[in-house]
Amino acid sequence: VSNGGISTDGITLTPVPGSLFSLDGVHPSNRGHGIVANLTIEAINNAYNTNLQTVDVSKIPQGIPVSN
Repeated sequence: VSNGGISTDGITLTPVPGSLFSLDGVHPSNRGHGIVANLTIEAINNAYNTNLQTVDVSKIPQGIPVSN
């Protein structure tokens, strides 16, 4: 996480509970799981020369909204 967050698909997820992490502060949030999925897809595409589509993280429901 550089510059205070991860930017993808027009949104920025910050390393705080309710954004990149779930409210327990340990596990990924809904959108955090989307970022993990995209990194996995990228690794598969690179290793096997495939063209799997990535997940649009901005379309994943945020979960419980938190204030900034």
